Amino acid sequence: MFGRNRLINLFKEIRIHNFLSEKERNIKNKIGRYSEMALASLNVKAEIENLIRDEDLNVPKLQKEKTQTSITTEQMTGMQLPPGTSFIRGRIYDVEIANYTIPFIGNGEFFKCLPSAGQNFRSISVEKHQNSIIIKLTNWLGGISGNNEAIEMLKAELVKQVESIESVLEQLEKDIDEYKPILKKKIESELDKLIKQINIKNESNDKLNPFG
Repeated sequence: MFGRNRLINLFKEIRIHNFLSEKERNIKNKIGRYSEMALASLNVKAEIENLIRDEDLNVPKLQKEKTQTSITTEQMTGMQLPPGTSFIRGRIYDVEIANYTIPFIGNGEFFKCLPSAGQNFRSISVEKHQNSIIIKLTNWLGGISGNNEAIEMLKAELVKQVESIESVLEQLEKDIDEYKPILKKKIESELDKLIKQINIKNESNDKLNPFG
């Protein structure tokens, strides 16, 4: 139900520590492909900023003021309805769905990350697209069109879910703020090590010529 094949559970796929370890490996692999000539003339500070920027460590921010809504109808069997709902076997039910499309800016990969703290948060399923998420809510067999009570209920539920999402994103933002200085030091150490090796090699090369 609710396009289940496209829904994802937010913040459940990978721990932020493991996600950031992947980013570190990406950066280390990039550095490992630098030529000696490039390393010899490298502006280390500028390159550190470039490498971090390329990994896009920008936690998403929801643009709630740009939320768009729509009502669609899905056909469901009684077995797809919530437990305890009375239904007639073999009957197909039309269920109205409220679709809330919320744009975001930032790296959508973070929606799969579990933050280092505050792991007891409500499970929220959304459709995730490149620059937006879609939250789907319903009043089940009570309908939405013309049902002001249901509309207010769904609006209140949306606010709760968005607040929960933003709370986790804030925690991820803290994780990134704490991690960036550590990452910069690791990159600097790796670059300095490689540059030092090249300098030693070049110095030794210069010493090899007995006629120089």
